[in-house]
Amino acid sequence: MPKCNLMFLALALSSAEAGAQVSLSSVTEVQHGKVTGSDSEDISTVYEQFNLEYTPSSRVQVGFRAEIFEALGQDRRILNLSQKYARWTLGSAEVVAGNYYAILGRGLTLRAFELPDVI
Repeated sequence: MPKCNLMFLALALSSAEAGAQVSLSSVTEVQHGKVTGSDSEDISTVYEQFNLEYTPSSRVQVGFRAEIFEALGQDRRILNLSQKYARWTLGSAEVVAGNYYAILGRGLTLRAFELPDVI
């Protein structure tokens, strides 16, 4: 009998509607080697990107992106909160504040934020 009760409880919980959603994603890139055009020794770097989104309801979403760059063995570490945004939706109306991406037509990307030192 206990197995039947557990299965019923699991089925009941899986069909319940979630009140909020949290999404976390991460990207990590590691490089090792010499810098082109330099006489320096081998260098190792690590780049990490964390994206966190919180959706408390179907109308509201907030999120941010944090980036960490570290040159191993050189005591160089940069932490940057590079993007922050809030989105509110009601029917076909949508208001976005902060950094965001939008795709127009068949793939033209609009970026509403600045990328320093990038051409």
